[in-house]
Amino acid sequence: MDDTPATLKRLGHALPGRLRLFKHHIVFKSERDVWICYPMVISADPCGSTLRLACKDFMIIALEFDNEKTCSAIAAEIKRLRSVYSTEELYAFVYTPATSEKLANGWNIYNATKEYERMGALTSEWRLTEANQEFRLCQTYPQTLAVPKTISDNVLLYAAKFRSKHRLPVLSYYLKLNKCTITRCSQPLVGIKQTRSMQDEALVCAIFATTEDPSDVRGKQTDHLIMDLRPATNAIAQVALGGGTESMDKYKPARKVYMGIDNLHVVRDSLNKVMDTLRHSDVGDEAPSPASLDKSQWLKMVSLLLQSSARVVEQVYFKCSHVVVHCSDGWDRTPQVTSLAMLCLDPYYRTLEGFMVLVEKEWVSFGHQFQTRSQLLKRGNTNSHNQGDSGNSKEQDSEVEHDLISNFTNFFVETARGRSDGPIFQQFLDCCYQLLLLFPTAFEFNERFLRRLLYHVYACQYGTFLFDCERELVQQEARQRTRSVWDYFIARKQQFINDKYIQVQQPADAVLVLPKQWQPRWWAGAFGRSDEDMNDRDAWRKRPVKNIPTTHTPSHIHSEPSDSVQVKIKSKSKSISETTPSSNSSPGSGPGSSSSSSLSSNSKSQPQVHIDQSHSVDSTNAGGTNEPSQTSKLSQPCQTEEVYNSQSPDSSCIEPPNNMQPSEKAAASREKTKHQTLTVP
Repeated sequence: MDDTPATLKRLGHALPGRLRLFKHHIVFKSERDVWICYPMVISADPCGSTLRLACKDFMIIALEFDNEKTCSAIAAEIKRLRSVYSTEELYAFVYTPATSEKLANGWNIYNATKEYERMGALTSEWRLTEANQEFRLCQTYPQTLAVPKTISDNVLLYAAKFRSKHRLPVLSYYLKLNKCTITRCSQPLVGIKQTRSMQDEALVCAIFATTEDPSDVRGKQTDHLIMDLRPATNAIAQVALGGGTESMDKYKPARKVYMGIDNLHVVRDSLNKVMDTLRHSDVGDEAPSPASLDKSQWLKMVSLLLQSSARVVEQVYFKCSHVVVHCSDGWDRTPQVTSLAMLCLDPYYRTLEGFMVLVEKEWVSFGHQFQTRSQLLKRGNTNSHNQGDSGNSKEQDSEVEHDLISNFTNFFVETARGRSDGPIFQQFLDCCYQLLLLFPTAFEFNERFLRRLLYHVYACQYGTFLFDCERELVQQEARQRTRSVWDYFIARKQQFINDKYIQVQQPADAVLVLPKQWQPRWWAGAFGRSDEDMNDRDAWRKRPVKNIPTTHTPSHIHSEPSDSVQVKIKSKSKSISETTPSSNSSPGSGPGSSSSSSLSSNSKSQPQVHIDQSHSVDSTNAGGTNEPSQTSKLSQPCQTEEVYNSQSPDSSCIEPPNNMQPSEKAAASREKTKHQTLTVP
């Protein structure tokens, strides 16, 4: 049979319809269709005749079927379709964009050379090096790097060997006002023997020496700063594994600080606790317990990241000093802090185009492991970043023994941890949301932009976030074979513009300074709940607690972004809303569809479920030009004036038509909380 009768339950409301599985999406057909792409599914756990789906966008739903066999069969098929072993199997490689997206080319929005020129970095003190062409120097760095002019490429070669994954110190941001910089790298490979590298020391000291006498600029120069973002105990413990931290008597004149930011495993565990607090969202709509949310420590970690970035801003802007930032490998905590500092320092990065450039530069090109952190592929099939595996250089042969020890150590640590996924980029966007609340007129983009971007990190509709580094992106020819995620935003630019934005006239005076008395708020829209539910500590007392049936709790991977879905359901007693696709759309229609496949070869014991094997969805649906601007009971994002309820077809659902009206309750809630946005003290 093509469709399977089912009842969808979400936030305590029931929605009858029919379920159909396609190659890249789960589609629940009702008056409006609900679409869920497989990469968004964390778990599909059957319990009797009920299937509970936990999604990365915090949408937890229950699907009730006629019998247990049907439920088990569909759960097994969803598990099979979720298991992707090759990047080329992902939706981005078959996605056909909407007409408006074809006119844009987001792959060209970032050019490293032009960005360094815009900063004013290509001066008498800095130069672009070709040492990493074809990724010979560092396989997880971009090919274009900026380094001090006094350092030769040969020195860079030896300096890279002293840093984890060969991620040597290079320029990340240049402040034209006082010529101070933010540079990024990974931890030094000090080890138990307290190894040192004269080339690395020369490189760092050359970075400090690029600043002229600051007597002619505002502020007074103090000592430069090496910022180790890890807790001190973690940094010291890395010594036993061949890593460690700088010995400061070799890096004068500078001092070192530990910022105490936990690693991705702690971040993942924290967000799992939030997911656990919201795990009964399918059977009830009661507000989460404030005590349970506090135990997750999520907001505490967000606050620490912002404090660390504020420290960088203070050093670079006010104290006219250089800052070298690193964590362990320099691709998780490091881009979080450097990106946030640049947002505060440079008003260009607070524009829509500038933010796209920032993400491309600090995250995509500098090797944040999007594929690994998002767990897009089945474990054991991701690409390796081991240095020296190409065998093209004689210098690499001498590093075999060191690399074997390093790789064995990394494997042991990762195996002990069990996983290497984590919501690092989501945490960064959460920090951006906090800045947007604090400085509502400083950003050209709105909260909806952040939510849509967070969704597309996991949706696999575009090629931007499918890889772990620029080298993989080049090898897979992603720029020629897939579309950039920025095409989506460029084609719909007006939907993501902040109406309160005030363009800066004097960039030198546009630095954002965090107020001392400030507490972060829950980004309710990212968790699929209302602002009242997440930030009103008495909200859970205002609703009666419903009886929660005992069901199997899914083992969560980690939570991710979400725009809410919207579908209007007419009932005798109430009106329910959820996500919908564009009208007259079906991924199974058209010449791209192929014959359905059976769910199991044992047809006597397993019911047959239709699986559509079409490789693409109609661009009208997959592109999603129409996005809902309201929310309803079935899926509730943050109900503030800045927060828009939106969900693209490529996300958990296809967007509804323009004529869909918001529920009266959603409108009332929005009016009630529209003035709750934080402002700068």
